[in-house]
Amino acid sequence: MTSRGTTDGTCSFCGKLVAEVSLLVTRPGGAICDECVKLAADILAEDTSSGGASSTGALIVVGAATGGAHEAACSLCHEPLENVTKLIAGPRVSICDCCVAGAHAEVGRRARLPVAHVREVGILRRWLRRLS
Repeated sequence: MTSRGTTDGTCSFCGKLVAEVSLLVTRPGGAICDECVKLAADILAEDTSSGGASSTGALIVVGAATGGAHEAACSLCHEPLENVTKLIAGPRVSICDCCVAGAHAEVGRRARLPVAHVREVGILRRWLRRLS
């Protein structure tokens, strides 16, 4: 479980309350607001455009990650680093590229906005399979 925002209506990543954000995507492992989804998608897009690693197990550290980068697993789906393509590790929680894509698609669907960062249908399908 994440250290913050699992079921109390706050974002696990920034700590904002549901009333302070437009949308909050919740999963059994935590929650992520629309602002953090956009930020995570931008970080992944920037890493890809700057020639970041595309092989399985790439760790992108944001801020002062502590505790072994959260045991190097996604806080939302609990997939370990070796099973994901990229993992963004923040000070308290982490999110994999697959959960970013799925949450971004959900935010886009709920807000009825185009989903520009979801490039592969396979990523979304894998994310949905993990949740079922």
